[in-house]
Amino acid sequence: MLIILLIAVTYQQCITNYESSSEYYVVNDETLYVNLLDMISGYNLTYNADNILIKNPVQAVDQGTQIQFQIIAGTVYESQYTKEWFKFMATLQTNSNSISVTRAAIQQDSSPLILETSYLPQQYQLQCLDLTFIDDEIIIVDCYYINGQIYNQFFIIDKNVYYLNNTNSTNFAIFARRILSANDKIIRFTQYENYTGFVEIFQITKSSATLLDTIDEFQITDFQVLDNKLILLNLTQSIFVVNLDTYQITRQIQMYPYVGNNKMYAMDFTADQLDVIIYTSESRNNLIVINLQSQIAQYFDAQLFDVLEVPIQLLSNFRVIALQINQQIHIYSSKVEYNLVTQGYSYLIGLNEAPYKILTYLNNVVTMSYINIPYALLNISQISFTNQMAQISIQATSQNFLGKQICTKTLTLNLISQDNSDIQKKQKQVPSNQIINFETSEFELYNYLSGPMISFNQQENIVNPNLQQNIYRFINITGISSYYSNDFLQYQFFVIHRQYQSTRKYTSVISCYLCQIEKEDYVQLPLNCRLYASIHKINAPISNILLTDMTSDYVQYAAFQLDRVALVIYQFEKLNTSTPQVKFLCEPLTFDTYYYQHSISSVYMIGSTIYLLFEQINQIWLYDVAQCEQTLKLDVIALNLKVFTPVQLVGMVNIRTENLIGQLLFIDSVTEILIVQILDNRVPIVLNQINISSLRNQSLIQSQLAIINNNLILVLVYQDSSIISQYRVNTDQPSLKPYFIKNLPLFGQSIQTPLVITSDTRFLYILLNNGQYYIYDPEREYNSCLMYNIISQGQMIAATSIPNVLQQTIFIMANSQNVFEFVLIKDPLIEVLHDNISNTSYQSQAEYKVVFTSGISLKNVVYEGNMTVYNTLVITQFNQTSFQSANQNGKIPFKSSTFQYIINFDTSFNNNIQDYELLSTKPFSLFLYMNYQNKTANIQGPIFNVCPYNAEQSFFTQNTQGIYLVNGGQNAQIAIFSNTIERCNVLYYSDLTNKLLSMCSFYNKVYLNIYDVFQNTTTPQSFYQLEDFILDPVKGYIIGQYVICQSIQTMSANYQIQIFQLSETIIYIQSIGCSNDGNVGDFTIVQITPTVYAIFYTCPQQQEIYYVIINLSNISQDYVQPSQLVPVQFNKLLPISALLNEIIIIQQDLLQVRLLFTTTNFFSVVYDLVLQQQGLTYTINTVTLINYVAPLQEGLQTRGAIYNNNQLFLKFYDQESEKHLLALSTLNKFYKQIISYLEQPQIICQFLQIQITQFYSLNNNLILYGANLQNYKQQTTQIILMPRYGEPTTVSLQFLNMISGGLSWWQWTVLGLGIIILIIMICLGYYCYRERQISKEEEKDYLELDSKPK
Repeated sequence: MLIILLIAVTYQQCITNYESSSEYYVVNDETLYVNLLDMISGYNLTYNADNILIKNPVQAVDQGTQIQFQIIAGTVYESQYTKEWFKFMATLQTNSNSISVTRAAIQQDSSPLILETSYLPQQYQLQCLDLTFIDDEIIIVDCYYINGQIYNQFFIIDKNVYYLNNTNSTNFAIFARRILSANDKIIRFTQYENYTGFVEIFQITKSSATLLDTIDEFQITDFQVLDNKLILLNLTQSIFVVNLDTYQITRQIQMYPYVGNNKMYAMDFTADQLDVIIYTSESRNNLIVINLQSQIAQYFDAQLFDVLEVPIQLLSNFRVIALQINQQIHIYSSKVEYNLVTQGYSYLIGLNEAPYKILTYLNNVVTMSYINIPYALLNISQISFTNQMAQISIQATSQNFLGKQICTKTLTLNLISQDNSDIQKKQKQVPSNQIINFETSEFELYNYLSGPMISFNQQENIVNPNLQQNIYRFINITGISSYYSNDFLQYQFFVIHRQYQSTRKYTSVISCYLCQIEKEDYVQLPLNCRLYASIHKINAPISNILLTDMTSDYVQYAAFQLDRVALVIYQFEKLNTSTPQVKFLCEPLTFDTYYYQHSISSVYMIGSTIYLLFEQINQIWLYDVAQCEQTLKLDVIALNLKVFTPVQLVGMVNIRTENLIGQLLFIDSVTEILIVQILDNRVPIVLNQINISSLRNQSLIQSQLAIINNNLILVLVYQDSSIISQYRVNTDQPSLKPYFIKNLPLFGQSIQTPLVITSDTRFLYILLNNGQYYIYDPEREYNSCLMYNIISQGQMIAATSIPNVLQQTIFIMANSQNVFEFVLIKDPLIEVLHDNISNTSYQSQAEYKVVFTSGISLKNVVYEGNMTVYNTLVITQFNQTSFQSANQNGKIPFKSSTFQYIINFDTSFNNNIQDYELLSTKPFSLFLYMNYQNKTANIQGPIFNVCPYNAEQSFFTQNTQGIYLVNGGQNAQIAIFSNTIERCNVLYYSDLTNKLLSMCSFYNKVYLNIYDVFQNTTTPQSFYQLEDFILDPVKGYIIGQYVICQSIQTMSANYQIQIFQLSETIIYIQSIGCSNDGNVGDFTIVQITPTVYAIFYTCPQQQEIYYVIINLSNISQDYVQPSQLVPVQFNKLLPISALLNEIIIIQQDLLQVRLLFTTTNFFSVVYDLVLQQQGLTYTINTVTLINYVAPLQEGLQTRGAIYNNNQLFLKFYDQESEKHLLALSTLNKFYKQIISYLEQPQIICQFLQIQITQFYSLNNNLILYGANLQNYKQQTTQIILMPRYGEPTTVSLQFLNMISGGLSWWQWTVLGLGIIILIIMICLGYYCYRERQISKEEEKDYLELDSKPK
């Protein structure tokens, strides 16, 4: 399944992170390290601040190396297998008289050093295009000359310059050409003007170049040589892989699922050949990183260009992408939220795999630069404090083709003494409003407090989750080791060593335990551990146990050091099966080969490499565990040093791919610490040194190194004192200068000797003479880095970090009988339980009071207050009574053998139905009637905008070709764009004037079109170009002869509201914006009188709402001044994360207006405003809060909300399911209902932004369908309803059969008797009636006879 991650730069070029801590308590003798991306993130940022050291994302090492002439090409000598640089680079340069090649040595911390320059012989009109290395000394140059026709010519440079005997002629003009080497072959790619070309493969010797094959059957636009494979990029849809031995295509990679029909101009593969990077012709999302194994595609918005110049060059490593196009280099990072790291005018030579460096040239200067995570170093001793406080302002400037934007973050530094161990209260306050998605709210402790070993009391609703403890009972334990690897997803692996001693020999037994840990979940004690295996008895004392990285779910290696003279290695297999296996693998150093120099001083395991340190001979031996063989020996000669006296080392794996392993070593060589990089067990490189000669003196008793992420720790214990020194090292860029940061505080305590120390990737654990383990987080400042203390129960310790959400660490301690387990959290939390929060109301008050205590000074700080809690869990409530009442008290009659019943939830179920189950059997069936889908409108996409029309189910939409009217599923193109369109930003229909406003753009050109809907023409009635005024419009209205839009004003970088008057030309009136260069988030317009309008707009960065009153009759004469909607205080009303998003008018009655404000985290509020006339203008003094719409869950709401008939459509991204969803809310009750699950990366309102536009009605019902119900016997039908959130609910309905039909015999009998009785009764009735009638006639006759005269 193809997963698409859309990463697009929004119009906010830089964003200040107000959640990150900006207040620090510091001491005079420390250097504060600040990750600038935590402070300000954004697009193409350059940071600066006064009087502090700033390292920007791309930092040149110096002014560069000057070459004698103009450079036209460059190359580096690199491995075609790992893409790492070797030691040399070369440039090709020219002037009016000569063509030359300069070979240079690549330096670690400076630009290249020129070694020699060679001149090519001049003949005819020699033109040279490219060059490449064959090996470290031989360079091939690709040239051609003109002598009647074009002749190709290779030159080979090996101290001397040689012609190669190949002069094949060419009959076409050469547009661009590049060459690469592949062992003894040269691959040449020639491009035509249409960007495509062909590839030639040459066999190279010192005297000739023989053409072996030509590949010209494809539309090739780029090529790469990797691992003896030729990789060809086709212009459309495919990548071909060619075997360079057979010249046969061995693989075709289909790109259509990722790029569609877009043209592909450049590519690069990572060294492991799993990721391919593609640059396409798409105007957006045109830089794509595709993992061919997982089929995950990550999209970037690269720079847009009107015209492409070739060659387009694309280079990448595992973190960085460098794109060279149109004389510019653009550097992107997949690790940074806003991906463009930097851009500049220069040409690309090479991008190193590790450390991350880039070589560029411009004119005749070659420059080497580092690519970093930007950071600042604040040397506290050099900062001026006033009243023990200082403020540092950090600025970040974002630059793109729209202009500049500047964001600022102010750091507050409070100076305290080194012996101050009290808790310091920061200015940041606990939020007064909190949205809860779970039963607890969590607050990071150090955002509000600073101090050592902070603990707090656990009250009824306050929980301390930061330290857990558990104990296991074991007997005769003499050693313990623990390891956890990110590669091994399910288990923690630890080993317990039991050792027995008899009078004659030692017997060691190793017991191995697997403790199951789901790394995505929180670790809870006790761990679920099981005995994995026991190794057979080893008849020797074991002094050390080391575990390798877990390279798979199946294999793990352990090395056991036997005293100081031998080493044995065991292999653990099938770790995650029920039949694990342990077997002896090898014995690299044995008793039999014992020599004096084999007395091992210490053993280390880094990755899957064993390091044996021999102090007597000043050497370090490297062994590959799996191969069980020595791979390298480090000594004075190998490291190119004058003196090498290793006494200890630590290290880490800082590069790991399928084809490349990089190990970084920190070797204590008595007077200095050497930083050494080893790639694939090959030549070691000393990248840096830290001078520690002043720390070594006669009173030194013991020392030890530890590495914790980018922090190198040196522990030194003297006869009368102890020091824990911390140095900042860049493990990604280890050749960068290390910096001393601080000495970790001991607060009067001393360190125990012999040293008992361990570390993981988060903490340093060290045993002190007071019988406690002090646990440090070196990333924190001096006052807060001592985080935990644990009373010692033993001196066998191990620690391992778990990569879960809480960043937990397991610390294991053992004595001779017991094993103790502790789980710690890197960023301590305060958890507030919400058990007392109402389950029927989404808004409640929660009170809290917490007493914090310093573990050193034992002084307290009290935090107390209350907060308004919005309970999203209330949506899971189900009301059976309401449900029965809404469904005819649960008894539903039916009179047909086939019928449908729409189950009515009314207010009974305030959540959507995600799944359902019918417990009853036939004749009923159940289905969800979701999203009544009208006829689809087939419009060639992509569709950019939609807006409603007067008629029901009718709307306008537009793509790059024009505008369409969609009515009942049928569409008609009512407008055709005459200009080339890249994207359309605005589409607005005015029902007062029947005018349609369209705003589209191509690059930085903005087109404004006005259409009269009732005129039968596809051309606009008015057309304007706005690039002189605005860029990137996002919203607009047309009111009479005026257009009001939200866009970026030219020569600015902030979104504002611009007002234009339309006539023969467009007239700019004025702009309205936010203070402090903030962006306008959204705006809407309310009509007050025929000529007076109110514009309401939001400023998300300030969390403020403003309005202006404009009078169209004199707007060009009077500047309108914005007024803040003062009573609306969102900073107090909303959680910090709920940034203002959109404004929607939901009701207006003359001067009374009801507005809905949505936010980024799904929280919405409704306000009533009353406009009052004051002279010629209007003001707003009455603002009333009407309603809340609380968030459904932790989601990111995006733009595109729609309000209609008290129902609100909201569009958001569900972070849990990683899906885009469309939600429905009603404003008269707390209600959320998901009506659509969409895998598309973007949605516009209730319309999908895909090739086919679909319209959705408001229906979302569960329907019970019955068929063949003639003989249905009345019984209860049960349905299980499974909501998206909450527990399943069972509902019961009884369906009553009211159908007339066939009857049973007794029913027929009763019916027959009834009919007979009825006939008899009718006959009797008739007889009685006749008798009565006869009686009346006789009586009449009698009366008549009686009345005659006698």
